[in-house]
Amino acid sequence: MPDIRLFDGRDLRRVLGTFVTGVTVVTTTDDEGRFHGVTANSFSSVSLDPPLVLWSQAVKTHSHPVFFKAERFAVNILAEDQIELSKRFARSSQEKFAGIDVDIGSGGVPLLRGCSARLQCQVVSRVPGGDHTIYVGEVHAIDRAEQMPLLRWFSATADICWLIPTIWSTLDNRRIASKLNSPLCGSARGRSSVSSANSTRRWRSPSGALTVQRSPIGSRRQLL
Repeated sequence: MPDIRLFDGRDLRRVLGTFVTGVTVVTTTDDEGRFHGVTANSFSSVSLDPPLVLWSQAVKTHSHPVFFKAERFAVNILAEDQIELSKRFARSSQEKFAGIDVDIGSGGVPLLRGCSARLQCQVVSRVPGGDHTIYVGEVHAIDRAEQMPLLRWFSATADICWLIPTIWSTLDNRRIASKLNSPLCGSARGRSSVSSANSTRRWRSPSGALTVQRSPIGSRRQLL
């Protein structure tokens, strides 16, 4: 008799969200040379020799047919100041690249500027993974900038939280958690601000070394 599952997809999403990840935008181009990109935190290294990486994409994603057919893709690891870029590519839109300057990589694949790092890859396998497709790519070119990466996790309230680390040695998880779980996402010890336009809360540590942004729950589905 199979085990009875005592959790649903929302519960699993919250548990997986406790694992802090970086944020990437995976880009490619279609047969007509049009650019495509999607925000993903499902990126991971696989092997150093040969140099392999992977990422996964929901089958129901609008751009899935394009990525499934593409032979090349690029992983753009976002920097700490690229939160808005991550939101742009998390949305379903035909204008994701409008007004954005890009570099052109191998096979015409667009490379976003200002990233912490970029990897250009050749697809070596496409593996079914439940409601996702797992893409394994061999890395053919890399570049890296002196930019701190953008990180992401879920808070206890299931909001998306963006952690922008500028001085790693000042990171205090317990203090951050207490600020995130408070109604105002801040206290007298740190500076807190609320934007009514998008209901986003931000908290900056007293030293100014750490900034936390908490986005609305509705954004959660756009990124996973």
